[in-house]
Amino acid sequence: RDPPATYSRQAAYQPQQRAPSMYANRGPVARNVAPPSTVPINALNPYNVRWTIKARVTSKGELRRYSNQRGDGKVFNFDLLDAEGGEIRVTCFNAVADQFFDQIV
Repeated sequence: RDPPATYSRQAAYQPQQRAPSMYANRGPVARNVAPPSTVPINALNPYNVRWTIKARVTSKGELRRYSNQRGDGKVFNFDLLDAEGGEIRVTCFNAVADQFFDQIV
């Protein structure tokens, strides 16, 4: 028969040493507050999720009321022109029309 094994307490328990985590909380994190880069109107497409354009208003329509099968509402539109000559028409409905009609000049 083999003699019983003896272990010292120190050898039996040793906490695992881990490399410091890259995600450890090491204080406040600075946000990226760089201004968003602008996208030319001609570069917009349905797959762009977040974008910012810089343009001037070239024309603004009247605030009109409409009635259809889904109910009553309000609508107005305006045209924008950017520095590269790209143009786009913006159409606002209901609450958005109320919010922006007086702000768009």
